[in-house]
Order: sequence, then C-alpha cells, then structure tokens
Amino acid sequence: MNRVIPVTVEAAGTTCGSQARASLGTGWTLPENLGPIVNSAVDEFQAQLSSDDKLLLFGSNRPGGFGDFDLYVTVRSRPGR
Repeated sequence: MNRVIPVTVEAAGTTCGSQARASLGTGWTLPENLGPIVNSAVDEFQAQLSSDDKLLLFGSNRPGGFGDFDLYVTVRSRPGR
C-alpha cells in the first residue's frame, strides 16, 4: 500500500518561502510538488491528511483569502497519490 506523508519544504528556486509537498510510497521518495491546485507563487504550510486519507488541509497566504493565512482543503484525485 502506498502511503503519503505531507511535508512543508523551503522551496529553492521559487518565489515563495515554503510549499506543501508529499513523499510517496513504501520505499519513500523525495518530496514532490503537488501541482497548481495546492502549490502557488506564495507560501503553503502545515499540510495534513484527513484521517481517511481523502482530504489534504493546508494553510496559505495566497490572494483571495480572508486574512493573512487561511485554511484550504482539496480532495485527493487518486488514492495513494
């Protein structure tokens, strides 16, 4: 069974300070960018999976929010990924 560990990393080579990434698998991989739905040109942090592994919750200071940092939720498109 593939497992996912969400992590926040300092994103070298980007305009933002930190991004949510994920390490995948049974043998583990380097953290991967989660794509434009999660990763933006600003900061993402404290990514956490819900207890059923279907939702990813994270904070971000992206435009369009209600304050300095807001809570965002996205649904995983594929189990184990």
